[in-house]
Amino acid sequence: MAFTIMSVVLPLLIPTPINPSIKYTTAIPIISLVGLTIQPIVSFLFHPGSSMLLKAYQTVNRGLRGLVLMILAHAYMDSFTWYMDNAIILGLINSSLIMPPLSMAYFITVVSLSVFIFIVGFRVLDYVIRRAHFN
Repeated sequence: MAFTIMSVVLPLLIPTPINPSIKYTTAIPIISLVGLTIQPIVSFLFHPGSSMLLKAYQTVNRGLRGLVLMILAHAYMDSFTWYMDNAIILGLINSSLIMPPLSMAYFITVVSLSVFIFIVGFRVLDYVIRRAHFN
């Protein structure tokens, strides 16, 4: 939601791009809207999955390792759009590079990471619970 709001407000705050040959005002809203669209799915998979993984790591006395891994995954998922938005504004990359390759790679990895964490978290926690039940 914050990215969508900022994509509307940002062109008002910075009336001309730092690099005038780059039209960042068209790329940022599209990236933000795609992110807003897939966010509920990603959130539904990532947060329960990371919770299950953290519980499993705690059960085998590796809670800190699990916490660090989940912080890194969460930082990647939350920060990449912000980095892309700023890279366009600063003229480090152009919007044609952002749209197909970088945004697609980012959104595919975010969805894949969420699905992976959910599946692994569910399986590992199920295994830990069954192992505890039989011991």
